[in-house]
Amino acid sequence: MALKIIKEEALKNVTKYSVMAILGMIGYLILNILEVLNPLWDKLIPELQNKKLVNLLGLSIIVIFIMSIYLAWLLFHKSSNKSTNELKPKFGVYWDKEGNPFCPNCKKLLGSPSAKGYAFNCKICKIYVQLIDNKTMDEIPLTYAVKNLPF
Repeated sequence: MALKIIKEEALKNVTKYSVMAILGMIGYLILNILEVLNPLWDKLIPELQNKKLVNLLGLSIIVIFIMSIYLAWLLFHKSSNKSTNELKPKFGVYWDKEGNPFCPNCKKLLGSPSAKGYAFNCKICKIYVQLIDNKTMDEIPLTYAVKNLPF
């Protein structure tokens, strides 16, 4: 289960940086196209002496490009925080919809359970987290906890 989450997070990061690189390449391509079209515009519109329209067009394309990068960053930033908002507390830890346990303090994914499957060690907070049944206050194994999650 934890390996699945790690793979998903790595895929999100690869996707995020790939989109940012593609947007950068598109911006570079747009600037090169503007350079190539500049002599063509001179032939088509010879009365345009100071090229204000061309400069305004180039500036607007650059502004739209910068805004699209900012929008992409906002969308990816929002999606990366989304996973911690969907965690539900149960048995002394937080759980996602796939049944992966998260630390009650830092809400980061907990590693592998102890040998008996009753507890976890959070590497970030440096705490020992036990799975506790809320009704009986007894330790419970991971398999029991996953089977009894409310979602």
